[in-house]
Amino acid sequence: MRRLCALPLALVLSCTSLKTMPPDLPCREAAFAMAARTEECTGNLELANKRVDLFFKDYVCIDADVTDPEMNNPAVHPLDWFNCAFAIREMPCELVEEYGNDIDRYLTQSDACTWVIARKDGKNLGAGR
Repeated sequence: MRRLCALPLALVLSCTSLKTMPPDLPCREAAFAMAARTEECTGNLELANKRVDLFFKDYVCIDADVTDPEMNNPAVHPLDWFNCAFAIREMPCELVEEYGNDIDRYLTQSDACTWVIARKDGKNLGAGR
């Protein structure tokens, strides 16, 4: 069984330059934020790991290229790429319970999720329900 290994995002960012981070990090952080929130709200590590597996079964990461000149747009701060993970991490336990294994619903917590995550079936996030 795989152990849930989600470092707090602040710790990861303090150790990793945004320009040298793995381009799929914002996506993976969203998956691990969902798992961490699941474990906190349910106390069930097995369920948290199952949700990560469901995430990577049906979704694909969109690489965030913070070296792209368009990323220098002051309207989009590089940390905004992580807003999906932040929003999921802040979900109340009531929503975690309500959403259950419906990963699409977690990914509606922030518009930033569409920047870093796509459904493998090509449908829009939130359209799979």
